Amino acid sequence: MTLDELFASTQTRSVGRFNKKGDAWNLIFIGREEDVCGALKEGGWHRIPRSIPVSIALGMADLLTGKKLTRFPPMNLYRVENRVQDHNWAIPVRAIHERHHFRLWKLEASDPVGRPYWWGSGNYDLDSRFRDLSHRPDPEIDKERDFIATTLQENPRIASIEHRLCPRVPKTGTNDKGYSYHCDGRILVVTLK
Repeated sequence: MTLDELFASTQTRSVGRFNKKGDAWNLIFIGREEDVCGALKEGGWHRIPRSIPVSIALGMADLLTGKKLTRFPPMNLYRVENRVQDHNWAIPVRAIHERHHFRLWKLEASDPVGRPYWWGSGNYDLDSRFRDLSHRPDPEIDKERDFIATTLQENPRIASIEHRLCPRVPKTGTNDKGYSYHCDGRILVVTLK
């Protein structure tokens, strides 16, 4: 499937809590899982466990040993193609409260040479919201998309980084927690070697 075909057929928002529309699609990786993960780790990203109890346990272990919290707090589960995310990635800024982060889903589709597509949604968490164990995101989701691109710029695993317009992505909206967002409708396309 070509990228244009994917843009024409793939859902443009995740599904969040209580079956409400979640975050807007703003990135896609094209490549094998090990290459995607390797590039992200080299770019300073930390993988957050999908399991909330595991993330909590790892966070407690980090606290007890005096390490920086890189695998905590957990991320809520969202769905694309009726599946929860395959990966959670974050760069902590202020423990628990503030972080760069995104989720990735491996899609059923592959590019014309057989590399898998990874649907992604990233935004910046400005602060915690303890009443429902969530975060308050920055409404300007393009800033997080562009930050992700910056962390991968000089990575030897990356063949290309570009922004492509996907007219189907809603440029404004509200996520499942009631927070508004706005974007320019462009998707960060990261192609791995």
